[in-house]
Amino acid sequence: MAKVFYFRHLYFDPIPYIVEAELSFSLVLLGWLGVLFFLLIGFFTRTVAIINYVLVLVFFSSFTTVKYHFDAALVGLSFLLIILPIASTWSVDNFLYKLQAPQAGEQKVRKVYYFLPVLLVLCLQYVDSFFHKAASAMWLKGLGVWLPASLPNQIYTAHFWLLNQKELVMGLGYMVMLFEVLFIFLLPFRKIRPWLALFGVSMHLGIVFTFPIPSFGLTFAGVYMLLLPDSFWSKISGKEGRRSNSIFTMHQFSWLKPFLVVLPENGQVKQEANGNSGTQREEVKVKLLYFFTCYLVLAQLIKLLHAPLVINASAYTGTSTLRSYTAKIFLPLEVINAKLLGVTENLIYTGFQEGSYNILAVEYVAPNKETAWLPIIDRQGKASVYSFGRMFTKWSRTIGAYPEDTAQVKDGLVKFTAFWAAKHNIPLQDATFRVLGKEATVQFNWEKNYLQKQIDRPWREVGRLKWHNNQPQLLLH
Repeated sequence: MAKVFYFRHLYFDPIPYIVEAELSFSLVLLGWLGVLFFLLIGFFTRTVAIINYVLVLVFFSSFTTVKYHFDAALVGLSFLLIILPIASTWSVDNFLYKLQAPQAGEQKVRKVYYFLPVLLVLCLQYVDSFFHKAASAMWLKGLGVWLPASLPNQIYTAHFWLLNQKELVMGLGYMVMLFEVLFIFLLPFRKIRPWLALFGVSMHLGIVFTFPIPSFGLTFAGVYMLLLPDSFWSKISGKEGRRSNSIFTMHQFSWLKPFLVVLPENGQVKQEANGNSGTQREEVKVKLLYFFTCYLVLAQLIKLLHAPLVINASAYTGTSTLRSYTAKIFLPLEVINAKLLGVTENLIYTGFQEGSYNILAVEYVAPNKETAWLPIIDRQGKASVYSFGRMFTKWSRTIGAYPEDTAQVKDGLVKFTAFWAAKHNIPLQDATFRVLGKEATVQFNWEKNYLQKQIDRPWREVGRLKWHNNQPQLLLH
């Protein structure tokens, strides 16, 4: 969110700092940072979780200007934060509750609450991802890890040694596919879960340290923490093998009681005077959660009707008409599920096609002929500071549009150069930027030193973007 705030003019302004958006989002984004801080420490948890979900829907589910493939997981997780008892243990809400009720025992969290994020973020995403990978020539040839990591603009860290180990890197590609398809079937086995977590965290940390989409990798790795055994968390909290001293601790802070106000709901199950009504409500809630879980599974199965593997299978079995008709019937529901619950297709690194394309970079040429390389794509062709996460998607659109869609190319160049110029106090009354390009090749056969060969290809000038009186003019060669 801090990055969204920093790049807000690049996201929302027609021309950053020159033609600003009609609505200023600065105060909203600053307020959102406060909401996330409250959510982090667990203060007024339920309220701020609802506010966060609404903001996620507005900014990440509706605004096409800040689209990112990770948005689906953000929408789903933000929704789950509303219904999960995330304030039941390490939170300010729980601490304040125990101050008011020091004799209250530790509240255990039901297993269903742990498995809902695992189901939505991991299981269903992996199943959908496998159905796309299984119809991809790149993945079927074992190149699913090697090829994306061998394209300079797709990475920010180069792992030359790993990429040159053919059997190892291709084996990793097949292991990823196998892991995704088996994950949902292995999950019920408790003794296997730590091993699933170990492999899954390693896989997603590999994404974090290689590809310019760290938020995606870190979030998925974090969800795996829910698979760790109770004994692990007991050791972390220091409660293993000894009685809880929570009452003693609460009495130490009893002086705070006069300053307490009405406490926000924190997920605790409270016994009421008329019996076990609180427990009964919890039972009803759990049943509704099981129904919701079944709905999520069904929603993802409906989404699989668009997966290439299902399309190919229906064509082979002669059921293409039935598949197409069923998909059309559920289309309105699919839109709702995608917007509100984040149930969508997982297409990450499955759309590569063989052929050549251009990597674009930008260099500022000062009036004294000194130059400055803009931190979008570095001199090797790898992703730089301005092309991480959402910005990676935004700049990829510019690269993908060149040279056919001149308007799209100009839009991307204008926004990035105007933003960079404002951050570096460069006046756009009279400024020149060189547009540089180098060729990158996608091929579906392994080759030693392939990444190094792509990096070594020379840059050539493909055009110039000239600013005069804050008006841009793009000249492509």
